Amino acid sequence: MNQPTLADKLTAWAALTAQVNALGDEIKQEALALEQTITHGRGRATFNSGRKTYDYERIAGELGTTAAERKAFSTVKVDWRAVCAKLASNGQVATLAQDMLKAEHYKQAKPSVTLKLLNK
Repeated sequence: MNQPTLADKLTAWAALTAQVNALGDEIKQEALALEQTITHGRGRATFNSGRKTYDYERIAGELGTTAAERKAFSTVKVDWRAVCAKLASNGQVATLAQDMLKAEHYKQAKPSVTLKLLNK
């Protein structure tokens, strides 16, 4: 009986890897559809809903920030989040600022799933 050569092992490894990757893609799609982390046995598919990034500069601009307010929170660049926090603490614009934070003033990264093989 002949021992498998390195070339034979590489061919088998490539084929198995393709199968595992295809199965992993199926698992990721199902976990994305469920929008939850699934753990079974030693496997885990971790759901991530995507990171939100707020556009504080846009919010501050729409709230009517002044050059003086921008300067008060500026170093090398404007800290738009701090500007918005300051404006939001002003009762007159607080509700508007909170509504803006809930609306279209942020970017949402795409949801994703990572797979992990757990130790026991």
